[in-house]
Amino acid sequence: MLNFSRLLDYDYKLSKSISEWIGYDSVIRKVVQIFTVSGTFVFWAPILLIYYFMNETNRSAIYSIAFVTIIMLGIVYVIKHGVKRSRPEYKDTRLGVVALDAWSFPSGHATRATYMVILMSIYFPEWSILWFIWGFLICLSRLLLGVHYLTDILAGYDSVIRKVVQIFTVSGTFVFWAPILLIYYFMNETNRSAIYSIAFVTIIMLGIVYVIKHGVKRSRPEYKDTRLGVVALDAWSFPSGHATRATYMVILMSIYFPEWSILWFIWGFLICLSRLLLGVHYLTDILAGIIITSTIILVMFSINWLPTAPFWNIIS
Repeated sequence: MLNFSRLLDYDYKLSKSISEWIGYDSVIRKVVQIFTVSGTFVFWAPILLIYYFMNETNRSAIYSIAFVTIIMLGIVYVIKHGVKRSRPEYKDTRLGVVALDAWSFPSGHATRATYMVILMSIYFPEWSILWFIWGFLICLSRLLLGVHYLTDILAGYDSVIRKVVQIFTVSGTFVFWAPILLIYYFMNETNRSAIYSIAFVTIIMLGIVYVIKHGVKRSRPEYKDTRLGVVALDAWSFPSGHATRATYMVILMSIYFPEWSILWFIWGFLICLSRLLLGVHYLTDILAGIIITSTIILVMFSINWLPTAPFWNIIS
């Protein structure tokens, strides 16, 4: 099991030393307290609203920022309340909006600063240098005020990384995917072949995995981490259900949405890796899930069992 105690100790000491660069009651600290507000939507919302109503011809920047904000709010909320890493005890929260919640990982200000810098540099490239300076200063302000650590890594069994992995592994279940696919189904009446293919393969693979698991009856590793209830839905390990789902989702999503192929493959790899990191599968469980699923998908495509182009046309 990974032990990050030394890195954590260095992280704590370095983060605390940065927070002590400026005096507790200095004018600079008060300026930083005020400046950090520009990393919140208390600051940005009125500016974006004014731009929206004053610019009727080009509102794509506003739509992009709004869309990314909604997505990131959900992601950050889930991670923060899943990890529940407390803020440093030396934090300076005398200005109410400095820390809107009790949890530290990940930094909401750094999250907002990152996507604002990227999007604003795309839509308003002439100001790129200013966006990057602003983003850097926002992140620095969180360290100077002591409301965040430089890195968000904890030691041993209760490490932040492990808790993030526990949360991320949920994206390999249909608890995560079902609502997304349902929303896509009802919002897209003209092209539902991806949904039909995923549903069909899911039913087939559920049956195959069930038969193999209850036939082989290989117990999960004794060192498994099942503190997050959905990590291990059954007692049997071979083959990995997550690896099975990840494999056919990567293949199908890369066919129907090829522009995102690299992301599907990264996601699939991380899902399989998460099962090993959490100790709920052996490596052979993962490999079996990938090989079995890939073989079955290959057969399905070769005999045109899926509502899409023949397999050989896709790979040619």
